[in-house]
Amino acid sequence: MPFKAKQTRKLTQRFAESSKFEAGVDQMIYDTEVSGFALRVLPSGRRAWMLRDHNSKFSLGPIAELNERDARTRAIEIKQGLRSGPVSYTHLTLPTTPYV
Repeated sequence: MPFKAKQTRKLTQRFAESSKFEAGVDQMIYDTEVSGFALRVLPSGRRAWMLRDHNSKFSLGPIAELNERDARTRAIEIKQGLRSGPVSYTHLTLPTTPYV
C-alpha cells in the first residue's frame, strides 16, 4: 500500500470532511499546532483522527464520530499523560466501533 509524503497544515473539521484526497493511498496530514496530532486517510477513503508521539500511536476516532475540537483535546490529554509517566486513560470516552 503506497504511503504519501508527510503533509502539514492547520487541521479543522471542515478540512477533514470536505477535502479531496488521492484514492488508494494511505495518507497522514499532521497538524501545525499540536505536534503528533494528525488526520489519517485510508486508501478506502475512511478518515480518522490520530496521535503519534515518539514510539506510540493512538487512534482517537473517526471524523464522523469525533469532531476536531474533541480529538485535539484528547490528543493533548494523552500527550500530557505520556509526559508525566504512567496514567490511566479510563476517563476518556473512546468510540466503541472499529475505525482503522
